[in-house]
Amino acid sequence: MSKFFKATTLVLLCIVTLSFLSACELEKEYTCGDFLYSFVGRDHQYIKITGLTEQGMDKSVLAIPAEIDGITVSHVWKAGIGNYGNSIWQSPKLKKLYLPDCIVNFDQMTLSECAALEYVIILPIADYNEEFNEFLPSVGNDHNIYVFSDIYFERYEDNWSNLIFPANVTYYYNFERPDNGGVFWLDVVEQGEKIVDVPPSDPVRDRYTFGGWYTEPECINEWDFSNNVIPQSDEGFYEFRPYAKWN
Repeated sequence: MSKFFKATTLVLLCIVTLSFLSACELEKEYTCGDFLYSFVGRDHQYIKITGLTEQGMDKSVLAIPAEIDGITVSHVWKAGIGNYGNSIWQSPKLKKLYLPDCIVNFDQMTLSECAALEYVIILPIADYNEEFNEFLPSVGNDHNIYVFSDIYFERYEDNWSNLIFPANVTYYYNFERPDNGGVFWLDVVEQGEKIVDVPPSDPVRDRYTFGGWYTEPECINEWDFSNNVIPQSDEGFYEFRPYAKWN
């Protein structure tokens, strides 16, 4: 074997090795509260949620963050080659999952080991787009999906009723807001039941302080999460709308 051939082979081997190590580093998992994640792209433009921590596996309600350290969460995906640990979502307790509408790629097998899962709530999507329509079937995978009621009745009532349903609790920012249609958070709560899973954070408005949730836009009657229950309705679907008060 010539020296030139040996040298060329050695260089190629080094390049392959460095490429593999680089890929592994890109796919390395990190921890953020309830979730494991890795980065998407060489420049870490986006974040991919790859699994649950032990803390996350022990919870019945989870909300995937829209951002981690200022980087948008765009994927929910099981671990691939190069990932560390077991990243498929294995949760015997998970009952309700909130997904931010910034997620554009969702692996169908992600929730396959969450037997107790009943509600997948997409929030706060209020403006329909084709990308969202393509994304929905991958999330379903035998799990019911809940979306903003206006979107449901406009787009899905006739064709998707076996998979997609309207969320019956819609939290509103309660001030003029061009994006989100003014929607802050969505939830699914049975009539006659209390709202137990309150939004994990308060809405924000420049130069104002959040003053609680009220049952009307004029903010006359404050909602008592400890005692109030979702009203019963004989008309089928009933949507309860809490409105933010601003001081």
